[in-house]
Amino acid sequence: MDNLKVQSIQEILAMPEQKIEYLIKPQILSVGGTLISYGAQESWKSWWGIEMAFALAEGHKFLGLFDVKYSRVLLLQTEQSEPIYRKRLVKFSQNYNSSRPQGALFCATDLTFQLDNPLGIAYLEVAIKRYTPDVIIIDNLYHVVAGGLGDEKNGLRVIHGIDSLREKYSTAFVLLAHPRKTKEEDRQYEDIENLFGWSGYKNWADTVVRLSKTEIEDRIFMSFQKGKNFEQEKESLNVMLQGSKRTARLVPTFQ
Repeated sequence: MDNLKVQSIQEILAMPEQKIEYLIKPQILSVGGTLISYGAQESWKSWWGIEMAFALAEGHKFLGLFDVKYSRVLLLQTEQSEPIYRKRLVKFSQNYNSSRPQGALFCATDLTFQLDNPLGIAYLEVAIKRYTPDVIIIDNLYHVVAGGLGDEKNGLRVIHGIDSLREKYSTAFVLLAHPRKTKEEDRQYEDIENLFGWSGYKNWADTVVRLSKTEIEDRIFMSFQKGKNFEQEKESLNVMLQGSKRTARLVPTFQ
């Protein structure tokens, strides 16, 4: 471990102001930042993550609303078999701007990948060195934590492991969080702490987004539960989204 970098207050104040770069604006995801998106079953979280991956890799507005910086993206999927997930990506790609993707988007499917042990972090570091992603999107969180999301010790292992990679490579991380139980009501996930069972992930993340089902089929309300770096009211960024099973796309709706 390197020695701590210690500076006097005089040195800090004398430094030129450093510009903070954001990969998704306004202040949603910074270089080396963290974002958690969560919600109940069937709230389009995986498709939301694919939307983000393509937008960043292609340099297009996320959901048609939020400016992005062109980024290299690694999408790590841990829930579905590779053929099934590939079918999702093919369907989405065919309906994304009517063209084949040109950006640097890399995908991995691993149903046994674990983040709460050193080996998983080591594997992720190998991928970072090889593909140099600016952003890693992990879908989904509970499948990569063997000890359970509500276990504080395991949660801290995940956070410390990710932070070691963020500090070393300035890689941003987006975690998609699905509930374990399949028949719970959406109201149980009104707060991220209800989903995880402890506040560590919420305290750690720069930005927390909740995706909520509505009474209208495939209509999702996206609300910002936390924006550590926001310079505006977080409620001003909330938006209603309409999903389409035909195109696998999520688009804003103002109806």
